Amino acid sequence: MKNKEFYNKEIFEKAVKIILSKSKKPSEEFFSSQMIRYNEATEQLDLIGCAEVLNELKVHFDGSRIKEKSVAAEMMFVKALRILVEAYSYHNEDQKDKWLNTTKILKSLNISEDQERFIELKNFFGRKN
Repeated sequence: MKNKEFYNKEIFEKAVKIILSKSKKPSEEFFSSQMIRYNEATEQLDLIGCAEVLNELKVHFDGSRIKEKSVAAEMMFVKALRILVEAYSYHNEDQKDKWLNTTKILKSLNISEDQERFIELKNFFGRKN
């Protein structure tokens, strides 16, 4: 992805729709293939790809019943969330409190901000502001 796509409002709005839609199951059969796709999306700052990561992995945080907890999946969710918070902050012209923006996204997904995996993200945005 080219960085200019990160700043494209239409792409951001499409990403928001993906995030808020019903969770989809990953298309890959194997977990390792999913992780590769998720990592590529985050490394390339691909907003649509990161939105798909959140959409597919939010079941690890929203109280849905999942067969197995996965630390790798939870950490990938946090990585994609951080990128999308940066985009959210940019597109809403609110760069001051990115943790507050994080909580807004989490609330829209019915996910509590008090979960253990979000502590490091909260500290990161606290140092950054």
